Amino acid sequence: MVVLDQIMEALKSPIVNMIGVHGTSGVGKTMLVKEVKRKAKQDSLLFPTVVTTKVTKNRELKKIQEDIACGLGMDQISFTELTDQQVADRIRARLLKEKKFLIILDDVWETEIALEEIGIPSASGLRQPIDRKNEISSSSEEHPVTCKILLISEERDVLLRRMDSEYHQVFEVCKLEPDESWELFKKTIGDDVETPDLQHLAEEIVEKCLGLPAAIVSVANAMRGKTQLYEWKDALLSLKNPSPDGISAAIYKAIELLKKKKI
Repeated sequence: MVVLDQIMEALKSPIVNMIGVHGTSGVGKTMLVKEVKRKAKQDSLLFPTVVTTKVTKNRELKKIQEDIACGLGMDQISFTELTDQQVADRIRARLLKEKKFLIILDDVWETEIALEEIGIPSASGLRQPIDRKNEISSSSEEHPVTCKILLISEERDVLLRRMDSEYHQVFEVCKLEPDESWELFKKTIGDDVETPDLQHLAEEIVEKCLGLPAAIVSVANAMRGKTQLYEWKDALLSLKNPSPDGISAAIYKAIELLKKKKI
């Protein structure tokens, strides 16, 4: 995945301190986050400490702080007796003691909660004084970044409003191309779908998934083992029906298909 490689390069950069990833619902951002976390943890020299939390709409500040504190191995017993600001101060103090860390904030929405309210240092606070004994070769970089924040959101503008640093990079996770969508569908469901009777229906179904990996995989799982023509026609009809407001149509319909299979 090209975007994954770009993110890992940005994480290794001595300059970049904030990274943003955006893309529509179902495009594979959560899967990408898991892979970034796995790779970052694999390379303990890159980030010995990796902490992940969700900043979903209407989520309480204290819950976000608890996730981060837990990831840092902090004692949370006394947190109930502290104000949000006191908890933020403790988290910030702990983070600044870490030589290297990566904080991943997933599912970021437009919210009133600022990063510093959580306890995450400002962009300037992420820049560590250089160790002259192990000085990096770039003479233009006096304060190499070893502490970074990765923000994940559906909206690019939400990310940009969060980034208080000129040293940031933003990447988009795009929908799959038609041939990529078909290959993912086949990989998930198996090659049996390429029979003369089913393939044309399967291709129409994949097209209705709009290049969204989550929808494609959900539909493929729902249709696995189904060999009757009427079952595929019913699935295609279901994908053509409207979905509730606020939910990606392709995702909602894919989930409904999966529910029917389980029933």
